[in-house]
Amino acid sequence: MNYYLDTNIFLYAADPQSEFHAVAAKVLEFVVEGKITGVTSTETFQEIIYVGQRGKRLKEALHIFDQAFTLLDVVLPIAHAELARFRVLAESYPMLEGRDLLHAAAAISAGVMQLISYDTDFDRIKEIQRVTPEVLIAVVEG
Repeated sequence: MNYYLDTNIFLYAADPQSEFHAVAAKVLEFVVEGKITGVTSTETFQEIIYVGQRGKRLKEALHIFDQAFTLLDVVLPIAHAELARFRVLAESYPMLEGRDLLHAAAAISAGVMQLISYDTDFDRIKEIQRVTPEVLIAVVEG
């Protein structure tokens, strides 16, 4: 099954100080082992670089970018169809941040209906299902 991986999965997996490090790293391990197919969009890579620049840790962000880029076989584009979906989502969910809606639009447009993330804002989007890494681990190892 395909799962959309939110930016926070890559960031937490790369941060040994994060309370979510071990479980986020386990999700990426599942991708490496072929237990799940992880996909993401170009927005994820933009966010990784943005977080690095904002925190004055660009070198670290570039490393995370490279790891994610190498890991994933599928990077969803943000093109015309995704922007059209994004516009619909923005009107339907005006309280949500644009970047979350862009992630959702890319996933929905690609038919990837489960999104792995710690971001509870995705729970408000009825068109997709947010799955925590802990739930995913339980399902895969179940």
